Amino acid sequence: MNGFSTEPTPESEWYKLIKEAQQLSGYHFEDPIQNYLMLTLNHYTSLCDFSSNIIAIDYLEHVKLESQQDVHAIRDVGDQCLLLSGLFPQRVIQKNVSLHYVVGIGKQAYHSIATAQHREKYDNALFYRLYENFVGLMDLLHHMRNQRS
Repeated sequence: MNGFSTEPTPESEWYKLIKEAQQLSGYHFEDPIQNYLMLTLNHYTSLCDFSSNIIAIDYLEHVKLESQQDVHAIRDVGDQCLLLSGLFPQRVIQKNVSLHYVVGIGKQAYHSIATAQHREKYDNALFYRLYENFVGLMDLLHHMRNQRS
């Protein structure tokens, strides 16, 4: 047998990859952060062109967080920054954008949600932890990418 195995669902496969990457990298994130990362990875699996957006413009258009749609758009900016910086850093560099810039926008996006007054749908504490752990999560994604190469 070739050693190839799959989990019963895409979510469980992502969760397994996250757990393996945590062991390799030495990071150990709380369950809510792991679950958020798993759901984010699963969500963006079907979006092949998410990096074609101009992240800074999306951020600036919605940063006032005046509506639930703005909060959702800012969350997408944070998620895209995290995935691009962690899984596809070469795509960022090829667009002549620094990783530091993308990380900064991603962190600020999560921080904006964490401190927003619109609390109908989002867990502010979770988004604050995502803001605080952005670089570690980026590193974890980098380990996930490298362990499958």
